[in-house]
Amino acid sequence: MALGVPAEIINDYGVYSLQTAEAMAQIGLTAAVSADISVGITGSISRADPNNPNSVPGVIYAAVKYKDRTNSQVFNFMEGERWEIKDKAIGEALKMVLGIIEASDENPQSP
Repeated sequence: MALGVPAEIINDYGVYSLQTAEAMAQIGLTAAVSADISVGITGSISRADPNNPNSVPGVIYAAVKYKDRTNSQVFNFMEGERWEIKDKAIGEALKMVLGIIEASDENPQSP
């Protein structure tokens, strides 16, 4: 159970999945460091993972948890070097962080 992700999620959906990214953000990181905001990112960056037959190179799963909200997205970065794809994934995750904070500030009562 890495980062608090239940084995059932990994067994049912795989390491590279939206469900795993959400569990990383909702369970693992928040609990591990008592964070107010957390981000989970998983995926196969530039090559298929031989240990995960369903991995698709360039497909990245990201989830952000802030207060009682969780936003998640799937990104397809099919072009670029590994460092470029990592940079794109981090940039998109940071946009998600800003978006969830701004949405929370605009509607503090809605989840």
